[in-house]
Amino acid sequence: MNGTIPPELGNCTNAVEIDLSENHLIGIIPKELGQISNLTLLHLFENQMQGHIPKELGNLRLLRNLDLSLNNLTGRIPLEFQNLELMEDLQLFDNQLEGVIPPRLGAVKNLTILDISENNLFGTIPIHLCEYQQLQFLSLGSNRLFGNIPYSLKTCKSLVQLMLGDNLLTGSLPVELYELHNLTALELHQYRFSGFISPEIGQLQNLVRLRLSDNHFSGYLPSEIGNLSQLVTFNVSSNRLGGSIPDELGNCVKLQRLDLRGNKFTGMLPTL
Repeated sequence: MNGTIPPELGNCTNAVEIDLSENHLIGIIPKELGQISNLTLLHLFENQMQGHIPKELGNLRLLRNLDLSLNNLTGRIPLEFQNLELMEDLQLFDNQLEGVIPPRLGAVKNLTILDISENNLFGTIPIHLCEYQQLQFLSLGSNRLFGNIPYSLKTCKSLVQLMLGDNLLTGSLPVELYELHNLTALELHQYRFSGFISPEIGQLQNLVRLRLSDNHFSGYLPSEIGNLSQLVTFNVSSNRLGGSIPDELGNCVKLQRLDLRGNKFTGMLPTL
């Protein structure tokens, strides 16, 4: 389909789900959609929508699934989204959204998926994101976020995938991240992180993908990397790591992609 979304769609007050994704729709998202009080799902992803996200969508108190990704949306994430207390899946990635992540977005405590990557968001990671006890997938990558990773992120015990790569974050890796034992993917590449890779990283024994490339990590690669027996992708390229590559890396028998280039390692590569 092409053309625009008619504002009259807001008169369909009994609608429960609206899915207009993967089309060629243009124009703005009508604010009248905020009148559909029974709506639980709204999918408009992969179109060519423009303009701001209407704050009226914050009136949809029963909304559980909102996907506006892969469009050309601009402006800020509406503060009114804090009213969507039943929201479980919020995806706004690959737009041109700007401003800061709303500090009270943490009021939405049922979230399991939050993906607002590939935008122009800036500022720090709000501390309230750490209140999402059900959160399994968090992607804030490819924005302009700065500051440190909040230590309290460790409270998100359900996290399975944490993607924060390609931002302006600094500091060292908080050891509290190593308490997220359910993680299968950890992407912290293209940052300005420094310091050492802690031996506690060996606690993340469910990791399948680990990307720490393009940072300023120094010191050595801890032998506890060998505890990550499920690793398929391991990338620590373009850092300042040195010393010998630990023999324990050979325990990662599922490795398919290993990238250690751009460091100062010495000695021989262990048998994999």
